[in-house]
Amino acid sequence: MDDRGVASMWKLGFACAPVAPDDVGKKDYWMGGYGNPQPAIGVADPPMARVIYLSDGENSVFLAILDCVGFPRPYVCRLREAAAPFLTEIGDPVLNVLCTHNHAGLDTIGIWGPPGKSGADPDYICLIEAVILSLLRPAYESAKEGRLYYGSRRCPGLVRDIREPKFTDDTVTRLRFVPADGSRPFILAHFTAHPESLGSANRTVSRDYPGHTATVVEREADFAFAVGAIGGMQTTENLTAPDGTQLSESENCKRVGTLLGEAILAVKDDFELQPDLRQHSRTVEVPLTNPWFLAGYQMGILPGKLVERNGAPAVVTEVGYLRLGILTIALVPGELLLELVIGGRMPEHRLPQPEREDEPLLYDVMPRGLRMVFGLANDEIGYIVPARDFYLPDTFTAENTENPYDRFGRRHYEETSSLGWQTGGILLRAFEQLTKEIEE
Repeated sequence: MDDRGVASMWKLGFACAPVAPDDVGKKDYWMGGYGNPQPAIGVADPPMARVIYLSDGENSVFLAILDCVGFPRPYVCRLREAAAPFLTEIGDPVLNVLCTHNHAGLDTIGIWGPPGKSGADPDYICLIEAVILSLLRPAYESAKEGRLYYGSRRCPGLVRDIREPKFTDDTVTRLRFVPADGSRPFILAHFTAHPESLGSANRTVSRDYPGHTATVVEREADFAFAVGAIGGMQTTENLTAPDGTQLSESENCKRVGTLLGEAILAVKDDFELQPDLRQHSRTVEVPLTNPWFLAGYQMGILPGKLVERNGAPAVVTEVGYLRLGILTIALVPGELLLELVIGGRMPEHRLPQPEREDEPLLYDVMPRGLRMVFGLANDEIGYIVPARDFYLPDTFTAENTENPYDRFGRRHYEETSSLGWQTGGILLRAFEQLTKEIEE
């Protein structure tokens, strides 16, 4: 402690392990992230579970980061319940579960299985939970004192937006922990692009481009990776070879991941975050108006139970802030469209629902200081789309899930994998209220 009673150093511990079942190719497992059910045929690069323990000397959190397409809140709640005795033993740190939204992994949500059946294998979900539980104590017991630094760097040419309005966030952000004893550092990197470089035809399990990023960064530090507001649709760029020819999907995946890893290591002029950790969270009820998702809950394809909100079905999720010194990280339970974070909305004359109200922007309602977004945090409720740009006609049903097109000829795929048009407004106003509670 310094003379103000503030801890002079952070404490951070880290542990990781693979979370791929050993019978892929022998048992039916379904790839997660694309339209048609596709059985996995093997494992090229095992997905990982990475657990970080972070403490300022008074408050502490765990961040469990999974290389998977999503980890719904019912599983997160079950995991927290199983971890409760250990968490109580060490002072009740909050356990958060993040996902990279890896489209080259197995279905962990349920919607990519055969018709009428969940694609999420229950034994695989239990394996993931067991691995995370097994990593909590090693992460905690390995914690060392040290200093935490924040830095960022632009990565032009690595990410593109394939939904109008087309704009991107090509910044990679790095949290770098340097142990006081001079041992191996740790880096948590954050980037805003879907891990889907291998494409929809891929049937071999891997970590997609973050796996190649890890290969580069792990030459110098222990490493974990998180995604930001990847909705609508932030994806990796299609790169070319030096001779101008198009790279194959596997080559492109490796190239994007390698360049990102090099950028992470090249961040300069990062600055120190003082040890001050707090987490603020609240549960939120979001109306469910998507008939496909509703059928999924009713059939047991999607995990968890619906609640009633104003006489209609709703999903219970959660939002939160993780505050590290002057840095506030929004914990968003799905794939938030970037225009709901920093702006850049569709022109008025191109909106399919101009009569609706705009939601507040996330960066406008967050506490002052540095800001980041962790997507797919403690849930995966799907895409979070601006209300005025949300289009899902009555012709979209549980039986007819074709992508709709509005009167301007724009495709609205993201809405087919969203709870409904009210989602963004409810979540962003919950963040706004959370900020008021913090600042009072």
